[in-house]
Amino acid sequence: MSVHPEHLRQAIAGLALKLQASLGASGPLGDSLSKGELREEDIVAEFRPHLPARYALVKGVVVNSEGNESDPQDVLLFDTAVLPPILGSGQTRVVPVEGVVGTIQVKSNATKANIDSAIENIASAKRLLAPTPRYGHPPGDAGRPGPWSTTASFFGGILCLRGPADVQDLVNHYASAVSRVDPRERPDAFCIVDKVAVVWGSPSTGSGLHFAFRAESAEAPLALFAGADSLLFFYTSFVEHINHWITPPISWLDYVFGKDRSASGLKLQYSYWVEEP
Repeated sequence: MSVHPEHLRQAIAGLALKLQASLGASGPLGDSLSKGELREEDIVAEFRPHLPARYALVKGVVVNSEGNESDPQDVLLFDTAVLPPILGSGQTRVVPVEGVVGTIQVKSNATKANIDSAIENIASAKRLLAPTPRYGHPPGDAGRPGPWSTTASFFGGILCLRGPADVQDLVNHYASAVSRVDPRERPDAFCIVDKVAVVWGSPSTGSGLHFAFRAESAEAPLALFAGADSLLFFYTSFVEHINHWITPPISWLDYVFGKDRSASGLKLQYSYWVEEP
């Protein structure tokens, strides 16, 4: 079977249709919480085949070893090869920040209020990851000799399943709002399905489209009025981020006992056994 670039476009276009269908299916539900939970479960189910198997998609809260936590996250991409979630059952988890590779805020409707709350929600998670340099080999680019160095935070995205016919005002609002956020805490992609994707670019590098998958390393929001291909650009930004990700160093003992071991409250008798020479 031959594979053509058009096949990926068609697959993501099909994903967009399924996401919009799930929104229609949840419409009769009167309770907004139930609607949201169904919508997020559908997002997880539909995105799952398009992401590497090592990652889990869960709903939850991001925490660090100092006891800080994020606002609730609609969909977290969690690296199951790194460390387990701390607490939770089903799709809801308490997730150590070192295991987070991405977070997506899912909105049924694109409104200015929803955009503002999603930007702050993502920032509350991203700021938990320390900005210290870390080293390693990204899974999608092992050809470069020697370890890479990065301070990058994980992917943050806002996915709106429906929007008005004219989205220009919302695009302007989003671009202005993200420009006021610390670069490291900004969303990396914003999408209104079937209408527009706003990613990042660097216009100073010359004429034309200069795509940047990381908000913190780009110069300006880049609006792509791509219609049916809008979700494809959102997805591409997401996957590029995964391919260039370097896992942060982890101390599981810090989560168990805290950084100050003497303050952990764990009381027990102990002794070392050393064999006499």
